[in-house]
Amino acid sequence: MLKMPSSTSTGEAVCSYASLDKKLSKAFTDFCKRSAAEENLQFLTLVKKYKKSKSSTRAKLFYHIRDAHLGASTSANPVNLDIDCLEAISRKAEKAILSHGKLSKDLFDEAEEIIASLVNLDLLPKFQSRIRAQMTG
Repeated sequence: MLKMPSSTSTGEAVCSYASLDKKLSKAFTDFCKRSAAEENLQFLTLVKKYKKSKSSTRAKLFYHIRDAHLGASTSANPVNLDIDCLEAISRKAEKAILSHGKLSKDLFDEAEEIIASLVNLDLLPKFQSRIRAQMTG
């Protein structure tokens, strides 16, 4: 049986799915694929990896995240972020690279919060409803 997480605070529910039940995590990923929203999970996973990385490897991850998810017209799997958020990330990254060459762990915090909220307020409730319907029907 699939176990539903009780908490849906920003970012927490996606982590709870992955850590509580592998079957549920896969089901949620499959649901996101069918909902054309898998890029959100990919982005959150990459940002988590970015935050855990050493400062010497952050630039490589930054470019990967930027190229994969932050170019609305140029990325293969763009996430839905407004232009102000995208420009803020670019400015912070450019300033950090030019001044000392090191990117901060919090570079993607605003974008992460926006995408996690989208997942938690839109995708998770739809997924939970679907799982509940399958469990009762």
